[in-house]
Amino acid sequence: MNKVLQKSILLALLFAACSSGDRYEEIRLTELDAWGGMKAQEQAKLGYPSDFIISSKGEVVVTDVRLNQVLYFTQTGQLIRRAGKPGSGPLEFAIPDDIAQVGNELAIWDYQNNRLQFLTLDGEFIRFSVPEPRIDFNSKTLDSKGQLYYATNGFRADSLIYVYSPEGEFVKTFGQIAGSKFSDYEITHLRESAKKRHIPDAVKNAVLICATTNNDIFVVHTALPRLAKYRQDGKKIFEIELSDQRFAKETEAFFAVNDTLPDFSFKPLRFWADIVADSKGGVLLLHNNPKQLIVSHFNEDGKLVKKYLGPAINISKIYLHNEELWAVGRQDLTFYRFSTQPQENIAANR
Repeated sequence: MNKVLQKSILLALLFAACSSGDRYEEIRLTELDAWGGMKAQEQAKLGYPSDFIISSKGEVVVTDVRLNQVLYFTQTGQLIRRAGKPGSGPLEFAIPDDIAQVGNELAIWDYQNNRLQFLTLDGEFIRFSVPEPRIDFNSKTLDSKGQLYYATNGFRADSLIYVYSPEGEFVKTFGQIAGSKFSDYEITHLRESAKKRHIPDAVKNAVLICATTNNDIFVVHTALPRLAKYRQDGKKIFEIELSDQRFAKETEAFFAVNDTLPDFSFKPLRFWADIVADSKGGVLLLHNNPKQLIVSHFNEDGKLVKKYLGPAINISKIYLHNEELWAVGRQDLTFYRFSTQPQENIAANR
């Protein structure tokens, strides 16, 4: 075989490998800062952070489900202010578990009060929005106009997503559930399905949802290797079966552990713990891994482009800001900030 032909074949193989949908860049996260947690000053200690964002003012805004407050920090961890108290009135909360910025307002989901509470960026009350019919503790997201998207998880619903106007009025549904809807979360039925090596409908329809910077809606199943993307009007853009050996391993572990649990106990299957938008129409998915911070980055076409590997920390929530990955520890309640650049790029910039 002549050298020209050898080079042509080699280049073709390299091009095919680089074009493969399974190829992605693996980046080891570099910790830039950490603050809060048990070492925080008494006045800045959290009860339990349920969600957080970095506002357009550059402040870290945290919802706390134990204190029933919203806390504002600098990006280096100094407490700026607190807003709210337990209750059901304006600027009062009962398990505030989600937060987003919509325009120049903060939208906080107040779970037990079944309402969105809108605040100024400085924490002053603006208005309520109460969705009807009532929604539950599942994943939810807001687009740039304040429209609320709620994941039904198939509970008494044939559609995956319910949509509400900024005023709380029911608008429409979209997304087909996998299997059948369910009306009760009965442990005995869940155990029976798991023993038969079937993922129960109440588990397979659990999803995480996220509005992108393009106002499209990403939907990822937490117990099926499936990622979908929809337009605001509910039209499906694509649905992808994700390829990763860990899905099969974790599914087998799910069946095995439920074989050994005592009666009236059940452990659900959950591949992912959180979802956040990037700045280019894609999303980042936090692996449900209590032993290590791992994040998969999918672009706007649903292709896995990067996988970020972090330290041995159990992380509950993530957020992307200026291409830096923020995370909060599930047990240590510490806020971490990581560079998402390859380490050689960090060294070159120092």
